[in-house]
Amino acid sequence: MEPQPDIDVIKEISKNLQIDAQAEQESKDLISGHKRNRREQNAMHWAFVLILWIIVFSFCAAVIIKILHMFLPDQYAWLNEIHLKKIDDYIFAGGVGGVGVGLLKSRFNLPK
Repeated sequence: MEPQPDIDVIKEISKNLQIDAQAEQESKDLISGHKRNRREQNAMHWAFVLILWIIVFSFCAAVIIKILHMFLPDQYAWLNEIHLKKIDDYIFAGGVGGVGVGLLKSRFNLPK
């Protein structure tokens, strides 16, 4: 006749299985939280990239429009002096802002 397993051993094995189930559930919760955070980070990254491209495109468009108005005859110019002044301010503010941020980053060793 086979010896009967010790009841304490069975209780210990059952307890370990229960702890493993809890650990597995906690692991799943951590992984799902990490995936959710990663999705949010990816969404924020692409939103930042999109906004950056819109800013770059508008800056380039402003420079091209300014150059066109400098070289085209007056009859083909479609903006008046007030609008051209606003474009000059936009280009100047963007350029000075970019240089200022670059200088601050280099001066204070900020992350790039």
